[in-house]
Amino acid sequence: MKDEIYAELARIIPPQEAVIILRTQTGFPAQRIPSTELNAKLFWSEVRRLVDAGVMLDGERELILITSTEYPGNPVLRRARESLSPESAGTADGPDQASAAPQRETPTRPPTTARESPPEPEPGVRWTQPSARPSPGTGHGSGAPFHGQPTPTRPSPEPQGPHVVLIFVGRGHHPEFIQAVRETEDPSAQVLYVSANDGVDFGQVAVSVRHELAEDRIEALRRRLVQDGAAPDLEIIQDAYEHRPYLLEKLLVRGPDHQPFDFAGVPSITTVRDIAVAILSQYGSDTTHDRVGHRRRTVVDHLQPDGSFLRLDPSQSLHDAGVGDGDTLNVYPESTAGIGQLKLQAILRVREEIRRYEKRHENFTVLEMDDPDFPTEYEVGFRAPGFRPPGAGEPHDADPSAQQEHTVLIALGAGFPLQAPAAIWLTPIFHPNIARNLTAAPDGLVCLGALQGSYRPTLDFGQLCQILVDMARYRNYDVRTENEGGGGTVDRQAAIWARSERGQAMIAAIRGAAAGSADPAGDEGLRHRALRVRPSDEVGDAG
Repeated sequence: MKDEIYAELARIIPPQEAVIILRTQTGFPAQRIPSTELNAKLFWSEVRRLVDAGVMLDGERELILITSTEYPGNPVLRRARESLSPESAGTADGPDQASAAPQRETPTRPPTTARESPPEPEPGVRWTQPSARPSPGTGHGSGAPFHGQPTPTRPSPEPQGPHVVLIFVGRGHHPEFIQAVRETEDPSAQVLYVSANDGVDFGQVAVSVRHELAEDRIEALRRRLVQDGAAPDLEIIQDAYEHRPYLLEKLLVRGPDHQPFDFAGVPSITTVRDIAVAILSQYGSDTTHDRVGHRRRTVVDHLQPDGSFLRLDPSQSLHDAGVGDGDTLNVYPESTAGIGQLKLQAILRVREEIRRYEKRHENFTVLEMDDPDFPTEYEVGFRAPGFRPPGAGEPHDADPSAQQEHTVLIALGAGFPLQAPAAIWLTPIFHPNIARNLTAAPDGLVCLGALQGSYRPTLDFGQLCQILVDMARYRNYDVRTENEGGGGTVDRQAAIWARSERGQAMIAAIRGAAAGSADPAGDEGLRHRALRVRPSDEVGDAG
């Protein structure tokens, strides 16, 4: 069994990822960790030699508990965990509190096509593994729309969420991130998974914390890491999930030309949209953009046990979409036929995305909708430190005053979703990219990124709500002219002020961003870059 365990660890966990696991989740001496210059087989062989030599107390058990929790769908690691004594088969953070519970009849593990977060086997209970495996289908492009179809659901053996999670995405400094969280925010923070890209040390680390962190605390973590030498473009993302995040060992994803790609160590909280973005990044612009330079719209279908395909909601996580270990996804251009049905689906999707954002952010409220079932206009309100224009009688170069309460109208419009929606500020706002005193646009019209040239029909409206909040507090603004590579400004007075030394000081006082940073709405961010994807050894087909 030991040979099989270490061979499996070498197969699924590259040295770059293994180093982070050994340093942050085990008692393995840091100075004895093998070099990442070794290939995976030699690396894990050396780890085995050192564990057998006793460099860490009960090292083999500790490795089994940690790796089987990160990769709950791996049959080898699951069998290894089940082989442990009942006293040691709890979580990696301590004995299972249910160890005193009476034994029950052997349950059947939930089907592999409808996965829940990793079930933790209780002492005396062994999951039985279904022997059937869905056979690949041959259809293509026939996936049914995700709206109106039930998403696979399953009971969870874990405590109910939400689980508050911090995700660090960047190049290196993964152990430093974990250490910083434990030293400054939560000494008991648990590492949920580590996923590092082969050879470049670029990846992501997720830790669970006991309570949600204020935004200034997250920014303090970011500053500490940058001061320690981390790249300034690192991301620290906070979110809450109903399941405990884990890693999917492998996914097979076929691109628009049916080229198969293997994904390894995929976080369960990865969105379907991020999978599509990661696939498209493997192709040149001729494949991913049309003749006028617009990104081609794509859809993602999930192969079902009967050979059919289910269209997935791009905003859902892989876990919530029912995607599990070894499953197959297809990414391909979306047909524009049936535009009426497409619009109806998009309207329903927007409603759910905005409501989901409202539920997760207590300072954000949907004040009014024009229709309770199929809304096309939303009036939303939120609190955020921002600025309102100087008074009418004040000098032209006077400083703006504070504005804490904001109300914005989001209108989908007749051409939605093929055309961008409009966002119009209804309360006073002083911002370079929000129209004021223009003859060609109504006051309050938002003119930035996701609602202009970089708009995509798959825009997540939860992301749009966050963009609006970030604009109010000057964490999202662009004062660059078109000659400087920017999109231009629509409030010249606000742009001049924002570029000035005085303006930058006032923006810094409300923890806004420095001028000149790129518009985040025009980029998908870093998370898709942290996915481990490579062309598959399988032969592509037309299915």
